[in-house]
Amino acid sequence: MGNVGSADASSITRLRTGISGFDEMIGGGIPEGNQVLLIGNAGSGKSLFAFEMLYRSAKAGIPCADISIDQTKRDLLKNVSSTFPGFSGVQDLIGRKKLTIVEREMDTAFKTDENMTLFISEIIKTVTATGSKLIVIDSLSLLRSLLENDRIFTRSVNFMVENLHRLGVTTIVTIEVPSASSVRIPGLLEDSMFDGVIKLASYGYGEELMHRISVLKMRYTKYKSLQPQFDVTEEGIVISKKKEIFA
Repeated sequence: MGNVGSADASSITRLRTGISGFDEMIGGGIPEGNQVLLIGNAGSGKSLFAFEMLYRSAKAGIPCADISIDQTKRDLLKNVSSTFPGFSGVQDLIGRKKLTIVEREMDTAFKTDENMTLFISEIIKTVTATGSKLIVIDSLSLLRSLLENDRIFTRSVNFMVENLHRLGVTTIVTIEVPSASSVRIPGLLEDSMFDGVIKLASYGYGEELMHRISVLKMRYTKYKSLQPQFDVTEEGIVISKKKEIFA
């Protein structure tokens, strides 16, 4: 089991992700207002996992927003519809403003504090204007490549996390790690900046691709330290209930 943190886990209000098997891993859902880093190697399903959280929450009536940095709204929805054909009513959720998708173009290199401050300000405006309770920022990997060095990147992300924490919005931030076995976060980011860290990993197994999930940290939560397999189905992500530990 993971550590609970400074508060009694039973007294925390949680935002259920709706992902089959995941809420059970983290004590019923992500604590509201937590800032969570979702890491994984290429192809591990980070964008899809994060989008399903938004979709399930929006279906439950919770306003959500996707801040898409490394793909267009059109490409994101195309990817979702082809992978999850069972997700009904996505366009209706968008039309009713329960689900907002915002493209943040990265044509301008963010090499100054002023540009990064503007970027963060636009995210905050989106949260405020939409009343979003859950947002996804996907992904920091491209943003890092546009900034001058690791130190500026770290300072900028820390500033963003602090501001979102003050807003009380639950945030999922994705970033790519170099390999399935890696737990090193690119740049100078530290997991202490975030309330939670979730890792997805994809492995080649013969001709099959296997996916694993683990919770490395989740503040105010007694989380399970298993690393179960998960499947990407037409109806969404399904986490195995087998009691197995993956080393």
